[in-house]
Amino acid sequence: MKFGVNKMITYTWSIKQMSVMPVLEGQTDVVVSAQWNILGEDQGYTYNLAGWQQFTLEQGDGFTPYDQLTEAQVLGWVQDTMGENQVENVQASVEGSLNAMINPPVEPTTPPLPWAPPTV
Repeated sequence: MKFGVNKMITYTWSIKQMSVMPVLEGQTDVVVSAQWNILGEDQGYTYNLAGWQQFTLEQGDGFTPYDQLTEAQVLGWVQDTMGENQVENVQASVEGSLNAMINPPVEPTTPPLPWAPPTV
């Protein structure tokens, strides 16, 4: 599921796995955490970053049975729980990694000293 484009980078968020409590607060099969993945793509380069987000079941919140959940809904929980700043930080991390691939840092070299005689 695509959630935004920053510059030339396309970010694709997905859910890879969920942890479920069989019974919690009177509900069955309650999602308590989800493993998310973000794929960044730019100029033919790709970078993946993954993490886990935990959730709490709040009384009064609408409850969706496990078999009726959609990936978009769970991604919404992940990003809402993370907060806008954390979502931006995750995307910035992906962007930084992609930029390092596209424009690798220049490594210093160790040429011979200009005043030293050439070695044979």
